[in-house]
Amino acid sequence: MEDSFFTGASLKFNRFWDNFGSAENRFLIKPSFEFDIMEVAVKTNVIVDYVSGSFERNYFDLNEIKYGFTNFGLNPSISLTQDDWAFDIGVSLFYSADLENSDSKFLSTQTLLLPIN
Repeated sequence: MEDSFFTGASLKFNRFWDNFGSAENRFLIKPSFEFDIMEVAVKTNVIVDYVSGSFERNYFDLNEIKYGFTNFGLNPSISLTQDDWAFDIGVSLFYSADLENSDSKFLSTQTLLLPIN
């Protein structure tokens, strides 16, 4: 994969359950890519994070509680270095799809890391 943009991926599956009728599944996949734009290396993670679960009943009545979300994310970042300084800058953009309540939304965060010498 010497000439590939693909640099790796992580995959994770968790399952939780108990003797009280609670259960949760989480599936996370995160492929990573790296490519150059104007001689600057851009590292990008693509994130798909799915979680769903249920409780047999809630605290106030006997109704079952169900929840489910799928989060789609894009996380590009760049590292800049020159002489004796360096910093990383990036942004995370997410779309969170609420699978049970149809309450989906876009989210974003920004990151700037400066090393302390």
